[in-house]
Amino acid sequence: MPGHLRSLSRQTVIYGGGLLLRRAIGFVMIPVYTRFLSPEDYGLLELLELTGFVAAFFVGFGMLQAVYRFHADGEDAAARRRVQTNAILTVVLLGGLVTAVLVAAAPFLGRLVVGRNDVAPLVTILLLGVFATELGQLLLGLFRLENRPVAYVALSVASTLVSLTLNIVFLVGLGMGVRGILLSTLVSGGLLLSILLTNRLPGGGWIPDRALVRRMLAYCLPFIPTGLMAFTVNFSDRFFLRVLTDMATVGVFALACKLGMIVGFLVGAPFGLVWTAQMFEIAKDPDAGRVYARVLTYYSAALLAICAFLSVMAREIVTVMAAPEYAAASSVVPLIAWSTIFLTALPVLQVGILIRKRTIWLPAIYAGTTAIKLALNYALIPSMGMMGAAWATVAALLFQAAATLAVSQRLYPIPHEWGRLAVLGGGALVATVAARGLAPLTLMAATALKAVLLIAIAAGVVSLPGVVRQDERAILGRALRRAFVRKEADP
Repeated sequence: MPGHLRSLSRQTVIYGGGLLLRRAIGFVMIPVYTRFLSPEDYGLLELLELTGFVAAFFVGFGMLQAVYRFHADGEDAAARRRVQTNAILTVVLLGGLVTAVLVAAAPFLGRLVVGRNDVAPLVTILLLGVFATELGQLLLGLFRLENRPVAYVALSVASTLVSLTLNIVFLVGLGMGVRGILLSTLVSGGLLLSILLTNRLPGGGWIPDRALVRRMLAYCLPFIPTGLMAFTVNFSDRFFLRVLTDMATVGVFALACKLGMIVGFLVGAPFGLVWTAQMFEIAKDPDAGRVYARVLTYYSAALLAICAFLSVMAREIVTVMAAPEYAAASSVVPLIAWSTIFLTALPVLQVGILIRKRTIWLPAIYAGTTAIKLALNYALIPSMGMMGAAWATVAALLFQAAATLAVSQRLYPIPHEWGRLAVLGGGALVATVAARGLAPLTLMAATALKAVLLIAIAAGVVSLPGVVRQDERAILGRALRRAFVRKEADP
């Protein structure tokens, strides 16, 4: 067991570090995008990229998940190679066919998605990039089957860096706008694919196995409806905003969402890599309920800390990250940050559903969440614009979190630390509200004042009785002493 845990920990650190690095690179590009793209063009880019996200469901079929599942069942090396080769053949043939059909329908898709007749070439570039990326990710995933995380991360990061470089060349150097960004994705995806096709194709023959393909498709295709519902919950508001407002509003809202979702980027993504593997192991512990409760408390504390920072500093962050045309995004960032907490907490909230194997509840909850999001989008966006879309997101994801927790607690009761959670949440909410009441100041003055506000509220929350337990104070004290001793010993 210790050997397995060491391997798991090593791979988690490497994969998590790689994921954070790739997302950090994407985050660095936000100031570039917002200074070289108008809000209208940024909105166009957002809608096209979301279209590509949906297309990926039908081009890649989620085949990588099937490979992971069926590869583990392979009795020998030959059987495992059959899984790999038939997955690749499926994406090449069926995914290629779907891509061809979508490319032929590019003019229609352009009118449907962005309401314009002149974007068919952009849609075509987008779809070709989706095909290259999906096939490349499938081949890249073979490294994970071989327990080669360093190679996986190195190629992933290298591809991201190539895309970043091409973005700068095409967008900044050549002034190609949205077309340049889409081309950079296509070229970087194509380069990665060419490398993988040359060096990563499994040997041992390419014998089609229709029965195996049917079983693999039967396994992965049911994930598509749930994925589409998740997409609707998280991204349908952009399409409502396009129809009910204008493309510039879509662009400003898209920026607000990217900034507000930093909560998930900094905390949720790394945690998810660890949690998925450890959750069921914890269930074997006689004191599992208390462990799960403590995990939610600590996880929520980290999420709320980032959320409070984003909410308080929203205006300053937008000022630094974007051109003045995007200033309105600052009013939306706090709501998106809070909604992201509800979304990011789901892996912990649904513990009981997964342990009891009652996953039938998850599509039902998703369906309810989707219905609420669509109804509120329709009701609120015409009169409230971006703020209506943001409030619709908060309400829908709050329902999803509450419903998930209610079902999970009924199936597997966990003694969550509601008192501590309420205090932590209240502190973050107080910071959010207090910051909105401050008068406009210069960037430096506002940053300094809000930093003091955050520190004061954090100190007040921590000092309240019961917020930090005695054992936690002792652990923190030991950690600080070790850090101090090391620091003193360094010279």
